[in-house]
Amino acid sequence: MAWKNASKFRNVRPSAYPFDLSYPDIDVSTSAGDGGLIAASNNFIAVLWRTSTGGTVGILPHSQYGKRKQSVPLIHGHSSQINDLQWNPFHDWILVTAGTDSLVKLWRLPEEGLTADVSTPEATLEGHAKKVEAISWHPTAYGLLATASADKSVRVFDVNTNQQKIKIDSFGETVWDVDWNRNGSSLAATSGDQQLRIIDPRSNKVVSQAQSHLSPKCSKVIWLGSTHNIVTTGANKTRDREWSIWDSRNIVKPLTTSKLGTGTGVLDPYYDNDTQILVLTGRGDSSIKLFEISSASPYFSDLPTYASSIPHRGITIVPKLTVNVMAGEVIRILQVTSNSIQPISITVPRKSYSDFHADIFPNTAGQEPALTQEEWFSGSDKDPILVSLDPSKTKDGIPQVVAKEPPKNMEKKPVSTTPSTPPPRVKTVEVPRNESPSQTPLSTSNDADEEGEWYVPKSLNIVRTSSYRHIFGKPFNRTECYENLKVLSNPLLYHSIRANKKFFAVPVAGPGGRLAIIPLKSKGRLPTNFPVIESGAGIHDFDFNPFDDGVIAIGSENSSIKIFKIPDDGLFGLSNNLTNHDALLKGHQHKIVSIDFHPTASNILISTSGDNTVKLWDINKEDAQRTISFKDTPLSITWNYTASTLSVLTKDYKISIVDPRQEKIIQDVDGSPKFKPSKLEWLGKTDQIFAIGSGQGSARVASLYDSRNLSKTITTLNIDNGSSQMSPYFDMDTGVMALWGKGEGNIKFYEINDNAPFIHHLTDFNTSAPQTGLAFLPKLCVNVRDVEIIRVLKLTKETVEPIQFIVPRQRKEFFQDDVYPLTRAQEPVVTSTEWLSGANKEPKLVSLCPTDMKPLSEAPKLVRKIKKYVAEDDTLLDPDKLKNRVLDKFHQKMQEFKEDEHDKPPGHDMDGCNSDEWSD
Repeated sequence: MAWKNASKFRNVRPSAYPFDLSYPDIDVSTSAGDGGLIAASNNFIAVLWRTSTGGTVGILPHSQYGKRKQSVPLIHGHSSQINDLQWNPFHDWILVTAGTDSLVKLWRLPEEGLTADVSTPEATLEGHAKKVEAISWHPTAYGLLATASADKSVRVFDVNTNQQKIKIDSFGETVWDVDWNRNGSSLAATSGDQQLRIIDPRSNKVVSQAQSHLSPKCSKVIWLGSTHNIVTTGANKTRDREWSIWDSRNIVKPLTTSKLGTGTGVLDPYYDNDTQILVLTGRGDSSIKLFEISSASPYFSDLPTYASSIPHRGITIVPKLTVNVMAGEVIRILQVTSNSIQPISITVPRKSYSDFHADIFPNTAGQEPALTQEEWFSGSDKDPILVSLDPSKTKDGIPQVVAKEPPKNMEKKPVSTTPSTPPPRVKTVEVPRNESPSQTPLSTSNDADEEGEWYVPKSLNIVRTSSYRHIFGKPFNRTECYENLKVLSNPLLYHSIRANKKFFAVPVAGPGGRLAIIPLKSKGRLPTNFPVIESGAGIHDFDFNPFDDGVIAIGSENSSIKIFKIPDDGLFGLSNNLTNHDALLKGHQHKIVSIDFHPTASNILISTSGDNTVKLWDINKEDAQRTISFKDTPLSITWNYTASTLSVLTKDYKISIVDPRQEKIIQDVDGSPKFKPSKLEWLGKTDQIFAIGSGQGSARVASLYDSRNLSKTITTLNIDNGSSQMSPYFDMDTGVMALWGKGEGNIKFYEINDNAPFIHHLTDFNTSAPQTGLAFLPKLCVNVRDVEIIRVLKLTKETVEPIQFIVPRQRKEFFQDDVYPLTRAQEPVVTSTEWLSGANKEPKLVSLCPTDMKPLSEAPKLVRKIKKYVAEDDTLLDPDKLKNRVLDKFHQKMQEFKEDEHDKPPGHDMDGCNSDEWSD
């Protein structure tokens, strides 16, 4: 028997994202037009903004969900109402808007997104005499745009030359909507004369037309992907909203027509070619209808409807390359209400989402054009170039698009008249399917994009094993936290919190550059007023001496560095603030950027400053021992394992390898527009340097460099999209890298090793409370009995919360020596004089194994008992004998229910009824 509906999508589940992943406080336009209100690319959301003219668009990165501190940057585009807006399908940062002022304008956003309002477009397309109602990008040819207008015409523009190429004016009334077919060879258009027209744009003629919806209300049209069919929406004579499916080869009458009630809003159609799902909704509706389209009668079937209690103003569908394939999300809708944007996920339920489900995610259209304008005008037609959504074949588990630089001929003035070409094709690479969903192997060369060469790691056909794959975070109980802190909010602070095994330090509000020193044992609610260090000027950075818990250095905005000695029991025993310093380091000519103590030599301090220098200090001599000058401000420094060599990142995105004692730059490499590093971390004993920074758009990117040759990157990883700057922490004992950003509530963990693709995602630790800063405690502070490998102090606005990160193990009674190699002791291996004279020694290492614990490697092997069924006799192997044996046992069991004084059936002693009491 054949099932009526064997579709994979018949049970799709529409559901709204959690509130904290929505976009609140959106000042949505109140214009009464029938065009698009919102559009989305892979990186940005554009929504019409409420102004007096109606010609303004707000731009939001996808990653900027939740409450925002900053205002939304606006595009002041048109002198009157905007009727439609669309993102370029081949470039995430190019937006086109169409207005009542009869103009079409192109806007090119900066790579990092808008940071301020703009009003000057990249280009303006002129030609229409009346308002432009709708726009549609060509799906396969680069740079062609179709427009529909109230001047009763459809036009096709070349956006690279700002020239009108085609004009079709065979319409009797306003053209409401226009759409291309899958390969861009034909157009479909609806108009105020209630006609549906199929157009061959290159021959400038209408191929066929037919009466569509009989109401004078606005009618919309959309081509159903790779089929010959079209959907139109409108209303009949009685104002009932309806939609129809047409065969474009014969539009004498529709294949089918269906009614959708009497709502006042125009029905907007959206179609996903991969799933063949049609989405219908109207402005003012509180529900979104889903239909699965088929090629045979009745041509569609109903799918579950998304219902909400709040009416919406409009919707859009985000590009398919943005959906979360590893959660079964086949469509993501952005729903605009009166003051917010709510993401809605359409998912296909599956028992497990650990594997990629290719049956619901076929290859989809990518961001590479299949044709140039010249090829299309000469008569060529090609279907879109498809890409796989499989995380093992894409650059991200939640696929992220490789952004392409717009062609150089797309300038403001003068307008280029040379033939335009699409962006260069990018070679695709495969990555191991077992790796992180955010892993992206990239080029080993800075010139790889131009040369088309890509670094391809060796694929593994086995599941990668790691001792740290399942680490998890466990916040301490609230009684173990530190509360009632008046934390200073200062964007110039390099570190917001630092800690050693005895104290943690946090800048607090108040005059004089105040730094609170809190003993780790002082848990709970802190006093309202307690003694602090007053440094005398605004604090920019501070650091504890790794070899003396009672010494701290503070770098200030007045370019000085002060060394303070903390009493053994902390500052709480003092009657006044600590103002007397033990040493004063002066020599910088500009504000301090960062300070760090030397990791192996005693009393050596390194500082960076806005005077473009890095200085090495002997804190006992109060004088700079070495000075290294750069062309721009040093932003980040990191030592190699023996602390003999330094890596420095400067504000011009240049990474340098420095011999600090010789005051010599050994080598350096310039940054690129595609990667702007912001922090560095040297990876322990290796020659590798980890750099975290920003890529194109709002992407946050990490790169791995070989310090012996900085000109080539080992690999590059797309972390996510976000506005905050990420900071790295590397645990050289385990090879685990933690990445976090200020203002976020999550910490991302990766393992870095020598196996391609080198950076392996482990887990994400997520909380609802945003962090102001993190302090990673020394390894000697972890609880090895809980198999804790990292302990973090998380700073929020008023509290410090300890969090431990644990490797799950079963035999915790043994010391897990495979997880805990020898770690650094908190002892210097050379003096300041010895180190400055050229001495190099590796750090002293100690074991974390307690004296009362036995290493797991020496523990007796665990013998597991295997339950095995053993037949009592050979009768169990004979089916007939087994049957007889079962029947005999059943008969024997029934005999045990004999009637006696001790075993009577229920109700035995109850009186029965007389025979004359039975009724007929």
